[in-house]
Amino acid sequence: MKNITGVMVYYYFVCKRKLWYFNKDINMEFNSELVGIGKLIDENSYSR
Repeated sequence: MKNITGVMVYYYFVCKRKLWYFNKDINMEFNSELVGIGKLIDENSYSR
C-alpha cells in the first residue's frame, strides 16, 4: 500500500478518477492529437 500524499488528497476532492489513475501510475496523454480533438468535441458539443 502506498503512503497517502498531498496530491492524492487533492485528487480525492477534485476528481476520484484522476486519483485512481494516479494510484495505478497511469498518465494522461496531454500531447496526443486525438486527445486534443476529443477535448474540443467535448467542450463544444456537450453542455453541463
